Amino acid sequence: MSKSIDRAYRVGATDFVAKPISCPVLPHRLRYILRAYHLAEAQRIAGFGAVRSMPKNRRIECSPEVTHMLGMRSTTGMHSARGLFRHVLPTDRPMLIRAVRNALHGATIELDHRVVTLLGEVRTLSLKCEIVGAEGAPKYLQGSLSRHYRAQTGRERAEGSARRSADPLALRRRHSSRA
Repeated sequence: MSKSIDRAYRVGATDFVAKPISCPVLPHRLRYILRAYHLAEAQRIAGFGAVRSMPKNRRIECSPEVTHMLGMRSTTGMHSARGLFRHVLPTDRPMLIRAVRNALHGATIELDHRVVTLLGEVRTLSLKCEIVGAEGAPKYLQGSLSRHYRAQTGRERAEGSARRSADPLALRRRHSSRA
């Protein structure tokens, strides 16, 4: 039974019900599952995800929203640290590695860094992490990752507008979509 439960969680199960079913407990478990689902949906809409890393095994557990932000195809929770760091722009990677090392010694991480998705899109993400663990228990890094939305400057808006007006097809598409 233990192997089947482990396998079920590995392929995406989030809960199970043991027999015999306890009818008084069932509504509470369902409410908890729905609450977790609503939280996950709110995080997805907000572009906010969770990360957790056990430094000893060099694996990072990511919420589905984090894998979406990185443009990854996989939605499985565990990823190698090396595989995730490959998404970070080479110019930002040393800064991120230094921040993680400092966090392992008690510092908190509050860092904006750029990543490249599988489609080549560059995104700026904000990472906030801290070391967590009960006395005597293994320590791990836990935190959040979110898309960093920067307000467009007036110059950037003007440049974008100039590019669009210089492309006659874009101008036609814009006018035909208004009709």
